[in-house]
Amino acid sequence: MSKKFDRKKHRDELYYKHQEEKEQDPFKDFEGPRSELYLLKFSHFMSKYRKNIVIGILGFFLVIIFILSFFEVQRHRENSATLAIEELELKLEKESTLDINNKIQMYEKFRSEYSVASADLRSAKTLSDLLAEKGEFKKAAELLEKASTSINQPVELKAFYLYIAASHRESAGDTKVAQQNYNTVVQLIGKNREMPVFQAWSLYQLGRLQFVNANKEEALKNLKKVLELDPKTPDPQLSEVKKFATYLILKINRG
Repeated sequence: MSKKFDRKKHRDELYYKHQEEKEQDPFKDFEGPRSELYLLKFSHFMSKYRKNIVIGILGFFLVIIFILSFFEVQRHRENSATLAIEELELKLEKESTLDINNKIQMYEKFRSEYSVASADLRSAKTLSDLLAEKGEFKKAAELLEKASTSINQPVELKAFYLYIAASHRESAGDTKVAQQNYNTVVQLIGKNREMPVFQAWSLYQLGRLQFVNANKEEALKNLKKVLELDPKTPDPQLSEVKKFATYLILKINRG
């Protein structure tokens, strides 16, 4: 036996269905101009999500303010550190007779109070020189090696720090780490034609330590590279390095 058709229930279902469709698109039956329809939809969207939009806008401005404040603080720290190290350098220049231990303590105090990159590099070089002057070559080398890790550009500056670190390592009796540093220097400056003298000295020092560390074959390769350097403008310093390289090549070949 078939069920009796319920008209009221059917009307209610159609009504609720229409209401659901209207909630999804309240302008489904709109027949006005398209521009007016877009405006109505935009107004409806803003009204419906007003709270979320306001929170989003406030969040955006808070992020912008945070970023600007961060860079302002960094700039202030940079300026403060620069002024502080200039004052320290000027003070030590006036008090040239100051004990080296006191100078070292003053630079170590500065470095504990300021951690700005530019000032850190500047103080690391001076403090390293003071430590080397005192005979603490290992500490001097470690300071420059650590400082070099924060240098990305220019690579020549990174190479310069490592070159001095290598010299200190050798003075401390650690020829293997010194060799590694010189090797990194050679890789960094590559075939830089604008720095033939620095390139020549780096190759020579690397070859010399390779010979000291019983790697004659690699030593000869790098020493010969010194002789192959041929800059456009003759340089007496380069000629000097080539003489050292030639002498060492002859010494290695003689066994």
